[in-house]
Amino acid sequence: VTLLPLSLFVAIAMAHEAYDDFCRYRMDKVENERKCEVLRVYRTRSTICATDPFSDIEFTGDDCTEKANGPSVNISSSTVACVWQEVRWRQVAVGDIVRIRQDDWIPADLLLLQSSHADHACFVETAALDGETNLKEMRVPEALHGLAHTPEHIAELSGYVQAEDPNDDLYEFNGLVASTGKQADGDVHLSLLSRAPLDIRNLLLRGSILRNTASICGMVVYTGESTKIRQNALKHARTKAPMLQRQVNRAVISVFVLLIVLASVMTAMQSTWLKDTHADYLPHDYSAASAVSVFFSFIVLFNTIIPISLYVVLEMVKVIQAYLIGQDREMYDPASDTPAEARTSAINEDLGQVRYVFTDKTGTLTENIM
Repeated sequence: VTLLPLSLFVAIAMAHEAYDDFCRYRMDKVENERKCEVLRVYRTRSTICATDPFSDIEFTGDDCTEKANGPSVNISSSTVACVWQEVRWRQVAVGDIVRIRQDDWIPADLLLLQSSHADHACFVETAALDGETNLKEMRVPEALHGLAHTPEHIAELSGYVQAEDPNDDLYEFNGLVASTGKQADGDVHLSLLSRAPLDIRNLLLRGSILRNTASICGMVVYTGESTKIRQNALKHARTKAPMLQRQVNRAVISVFVLLIVLASVMTAMQSTWLKDTHADYLPHDYSAASAVSVFFSFIVLFNTIIPISLYVVLEMVKVIQAYLIGQDREMYDPASDTPAEARTSAINEDLGQVRYVFTDKTGTLTENIM
């Protein structure tokens, strides 16, 4: 009698959690399938045969085949081709050079190498990281000023970057960059070796958006679970439990304790009654095994006072509430064509328990803009 509703509750709860996990998986997949531009460098080598115009020389591709006597010179040259290639976020690796355009999301934690601004600065919005909508100024390290104007200059850069271990601190970063590059001085290119410390102003964090800057180039320092936004998500990972569920759990625990007490009292009363009863047709067994058997018999008799069906009803109500939230026209934003989305239906009822809203941005209340 008890096993069937309990199994039904467990099955519904598992299906509900599986659906929520699947929705989160789809959102992660959409983010990882976004595209960005990564610099690919291709080096080619070609051979040119310079010959006497009066000699009989046959050219086949890069080979020179001499049919008659005549002077010839083989000239070899190496060229570098720099191409910006679109790749998915999940394909971005540490050390890649990424180009970000205005209003694009940052796909990984990047060391800023070059900015379209003349003062080697750019501006990012970090609302997805810390909730602040004011723009933050990021700067190219001094050691890289003038060394990364074009993709070809970036391809010629050599050096190394030392960075601290991945951590969740959004406001602190320590590192070192040492680079050897060519800086234009009139018509002369000077080879320079420079070192400079790195701080958080040189690091563009994943989850930021490039604003008021035409484009920037950056080198990937952290990707995937090593980025600061993911480090914060892993640190504060916890199951969201609504207040109503905690209250229901306490009520069910209280009922279960009451069931144990009730079964114990009834077992004691049954034992006392048997001792005072001299009916021959009743078994007079006063052993501990008999008492345990009687105790669990009363547990089975009174188990219906535990509201297992309440959990089933609550799970079904949450699923229906999540659907209705998504269909609510009053929560639809026509400007961005975005309906309300219940990303987790486990805490729907908490929305109805909010009593105060504290905000330091009047636009949040008057314009519904974060």
